This record gives sequence, structure tokens and C-alpha cells, in this order.
Amino acid sequence: MDERKQLIDEIERWVEYNPNPYARIAFYSDRDVERVLMDLYRRWEEAGCKGAPVDYASLDELRFLAFKARQYRNADASVMLGLAMGLDVYGVEKREDINRGVLTKLIRMFKKLFGKSTP
Repeated sequence: MDERKQLIDEIERWVEYNPNPYARIAFYSDRDVERVLMDLYRRWEEAGCKGAPVDYASLDELRFLAFKARQYRNADASVMLGLAMGLDVYGVEKREDINRGVLTKLIRMFKKLFGKSTP
């Protein structure tokens, strides 16, 4: 199995098929993951929505997403709350998120969880 396929399988296992709901919430709430996914969706749309957005990911982007999926695979409510407060899982403030407000971040997380299936 090639590296692309392995990375995609790992991302799916730890995010999409993970029985832990916090893993998916934490993954999609991560600002860096969101940036990568937005780039993938943009490239996919520019290509006429052929295939899947993941088909337009570079190996480095897949490695990054797999790293994040592993990082959040065992996430719990405290990780989710930390992300909502502008902290990463290690408690280091993210400069751009600090000014957004906790309520706004919680609303975004719940919209992602209960809203459309695309991030």
C-alpha cells in the first residue's frame, strides 16, 4: 500500500470512523486543520468537483492531517474546551484565536458537529 493510501486510511480511522465523538470535533475545530481543508476544497472546486477533495492533497498535507488525527484520536471534553478557549491541546494560546471569544468558538464547533457534513 502506498503512503498516500495509508495516510488517508489513518485519517479516516481516527476521525471519520472513530467512535469517540470528541475526536471529530477536536480535529475539525483545529484552525490549522481548517486552513488545510479549506485549501483542499478550493482546489477541488476549481477542478470542477471531480473526485474527492482529499485527491487534491499533497503528501505533506496528508502527513499533517494524519498527525492531527493521531493527536486528537483520544480527545475528551477538556481538549474540546481548550480549543474553544483558543488553546491547543498543550495549553499554549493561539494568537489569532484569543480575541474571537469562547461563545463564538463553541457555536462553530456545534455547527460543525450538527450541521453540514463538510467542514
